[in-house]
Amino acid sequence: MATKYSDEFKSEALALARETSVSNASAKLGVSTKTIYGWRQQKRLSEQPEAASGDIEAQNRQLRREVEELRQANTILKKALGFFAKG
Repeated sequence: MATKYSDEFKSEALALARETSVSNASAKLGVSTKTIYGWRQQKRLSEQPEAASGDIEAQNRQLRREVEELRQANTILKKALGFFAKG
């Protein structure tokens, strides 16, 4: 059965793990290292800014434009190669 830990306990465990090490903190607190790593991951995910999704969308648009430009350049180069191969 999973044990429910308070948010305060989790924060203190993560602080201890940051100061020493995860294995040290887990031994000292009687919590598995896997649990502490899970809490660390949850904290990282919850702290990610929501504006990042907007940044990802802008970055995605830019990359799509670049891909289209590269496709056009590739098409031009293919045509030029065909032209010079004939001549």
